[in-house]
Amino acid sequence: MSLDVPELAKDGLNFLNTHFRDNSYAIGYKASKADQEIFEKIEKVDSNEFPYLFRWHKHIASFADSVQKSWLEVGKVTFHEPEKEKEKEKEDDDDDVDLFGDDDDDNKEAEEAKKKILEDLNAKKKQDKSLLVLDVKPWDDETDMKEVEKLVRSITMDGLTWGKSTIEDVAFTAKKLRITAVIIDELVSVDLLEEKITGFEDLIQSMDIASFNKRELFSN
Repeated sequence: MSLDVPELAKDGLNFLNTHFRDNSYAIGYKASKADQEIFEKIEKVDSNEFPYLFRWHKHIASFADSVQKSWLEVGKVTFHEPEKEKEKEKEDDDDDVDLFGDDDDDNKEAEEAKKKILEDLNAKKKQDKSLLVLDVKPWDDETDMKEVEKLVRSITMDGLTWGKSTIEDVAFTAKKLRITAVIIDELVSVDLLEEKITGFEDLIQSMDIASFNKRELFSN
């Protein structure tokens, strides 16, 4: 698997913003070296101009460097350099189309091809399900964990089903809520779920993904 990204200027950020609108991670269904490579090239993201990229960037930033370095390589990320691509096209003088290069208003064929590829990718993901195990951490050991669970379960979205939960000890008197959820990948992104959970900022400090498995490995 691979992901072709334009030079990380305006076009590249627009492309990634669109990609992370429909995908939680760069390649596949969990964080990988591809996410680390892209993250290292982007220092900051304008949340108003690129909301989906911003949400992904914030999520990846929550992982420590040591954790990011432990991620597996599941595919290759290629960063195109427009000037070199143009020179190559002149030398080859062929009809190849760079679907993810600079936009050309006159090149409707390339735009249609790009649109079809994205539609095909979305169609393949349709109704795919994932089983999540989430760790929700409060601000301190005096937080009412039953109230934390109540707030988390109050989150309702099409394609989201909450499962079993437990209150577990972390260290000393600190505790965390561990809760399972089944999501339909097309309808619910992990980043959006995290945004809603951490939105209860008076009680909830953070949310971590303990495990992320494709639901196709389980019975429907």
